[in-house]
Amino acid sequence: MKRLLFFSSFLLLVFSSSAFSQIGVGIGSHGLNIRTNPDARTGIILRTGFGLTANPLETYVRPEAAWIKRHHYSEKAKLYAGLGISSEMRLSMRSMEFGYGLMIPIGVELFPMDSKKLSISLETGLSFLEIGNTNANFGNYGLLEITFYLDHHPDN
Repeated sequence: MKRLLFFSSFLLLVFSSSAFSQIGVGIGSHGLNIRTNPDARTGIILRTGFGLTANPLETYVRPEAAWIKRHHYSEKAKLYAGLGISSEMRLSMRSMEFGYGLMIPIGVELFPMDSKKLSISLETGLSFLEIGNTNANFGNYGLLEITFYLDHHPDN
């Protein structure tokens, strides 16, 4: 299964390479993010979340990659939906567990400035994450992200 996830991630990056012409970096409620060209119809979102669990001696790292398709365009807002993969590594004093899963992001990206160098994203979606042999989590999530686009030239 890990090889399938790696191969799927690789294909996702290869087929979306045109979206990497303009990259945005940011921070959000789930950690750090990288987004591709906001003016393209398709794009990629890469995230890395990290934090503590309910156990104070346990921490986690959660990288995610999602392919998105923008469905509604306007100058100030873009609505998107997509499909992605996620993984999780939990570290504690006694063990290390790995998990993997799928996510379906649905969100809106708002551009408060005319230059489109800064965006605020509100996202929700469904996620399924299987950790170890016994734990499986299915649920929804929500996040807020602020992204700054490097060398962004909007299409006219």
